[in-house]
Amino acid sequence: MTIPLAPPGRTLETIRLAAQVQEVLAFFDIQAGQKHLTPTAEVDPTLHLVAERRKLVQILSNLIGNSVKFTPEGGRITVTARETKGVRPFDSSTVPEPPNGSTEL
Repeated sequence: MTIPLAPPGRTLETIRLAAQVQEVLAFFDIQAGQKHLTPTAEVDPTLHLVAERRKLVQILSNLIGNSVKFTPEGGRITVTARETKGVRPFDSSTVPEPPNGSTEL
């Protein structure tokens, strides 16, 4: 579904986030396999968002690509997304450190 209130020259659409994350993870399968990484996604299949698909793919690709690059060989990469109630500013001090050898997004 295309949202008609998008800024000029941009197309906002309703995107199934789980499917989009899986698609981007699949793009990095070979690179992750070469390092024996285990990439997984924990995304609610009912979760949708309104966004520019191209921009969302770029964001996910940057995050996952950096995770593949910087996760030690044999590690895990987990992409997690869930719905929250309300919006809070991001505070990196509240994000726990992942276990050694893993990267969580």
